[in-house]
Amino acid sequence: MRADKMLMLNHQSGKSTRFLWKNYRFRTGLSSRDFTKNSMKRMR
Repeated sequence: MRADKMLMLNHQSGKSTRFLWKNYRFRTGLSSRDFTKNSMKRMR
């Protein structure tokens, strides 16, 4: 079983964001090198 919903609440502003997941995919060819600070900056 996997989580499929998450609610984030900003207690200072009262705003919220709801995340919904579906169609999970695993082993997509990503490696830990794809998540370095520099890699994440390039993806912006």
